[in-house]
Amino acid sequence: MPGVGFDRATSFYDATRGLPTGVPEQVRDQIVRRTGAGQNTRFLEIGVGTGRIALPFVRIGADYTGADLSLPMMEVLRRKIAPIPEGARRLKLALADAMALPFADASFDVIIMIHLLHLVSDWRETLRECRRVLGEGGWLVLSSNERAERKRRSATADRTHEGPHLVTQKWNEIMNELGQDRSRRQRGQSLANEEVHDALRQMGASVEHVTLAEYQHRPITAREMVGLHRDRIFSSDWHHSDDIHAEASRRLERWLEQEHRAPDAPYQAQAQFSVLLAHWPGGLSTDTH
Repeated sequence: MPGVGFDRATSFYDATRGLPTGVPEQVRDQIVRRTGAGQNTRFLEIGVGTGRIALPFVRIGADYTGADLSLPMMEVLRRKIAPIPEGARRLKLALADAMALPFADASFDVIIMIHLLHLVSDWRETLRECRRVLGEGGWLVLSSNERAERKRRSATADRTHEGPHLVTQKWNEIMNELGQDRSRRQRGQSLANEEVHDALRQMGASVEHVTLAEYQHRPITAREMVGLHRDRIFSSDWHHSDDIHAEASRRLERWLEQEHRAPDAPYQAQAQFSVLLAHWPGGLSTDTH
């Protein structure tokens, strides 16, 4: 059974999940360097979405395949690459489930899967599928959950205890009060890198935790974070009924006005784009640099 689909996020995904200027290129260059990838390396990105990771690869003419459950998300990516001359791009897109990839064994040399594994129904089966479609000496570049990478700090003062993360903490409390058992859902959606690391090692891979880029998110206020929950920007809010969501939003806004000490103070997240880099023995099956 497929995991969480992102059709509803098409209109706001880039605005809320996009990386700062220059960071996608840093990520690309680090992946190329660490995997020894060359012009003939076959890339697959599972959960390609609107192309925030893929575009820098497409622009240098990489042999790149993107797979996703959401056709509307991939249509956004198609529009983005339209200005690139057809002869200079080698992007192929596939509507696909990460747990049942429509590719032959050993079809790729490098698989990229960013912030997706916690959304699938069976993450272990997804890893097995990745191993199946990787060729000899293949690499898997994997981030299991973005939230673990962030270090939040105030843009104006040392008030991290009042920052937007406090809004999400309160939101979870409210949802639990409304009978949604948010804590259990959050545990189910979050994977510890250690758990994934152990599973990959059991599959025969050497695994390293690496940071590909460091950057700062744009400043955000607690009031803006309340708006993001109210507008259902986060996938963890999509399963609630409209009535439950509306009541939770009312309670959260009331809490913001009555109890939050600095609802309009900007806070900034210092972020690390960190991944697990898994490698199976052998050399890349294509020519490299």
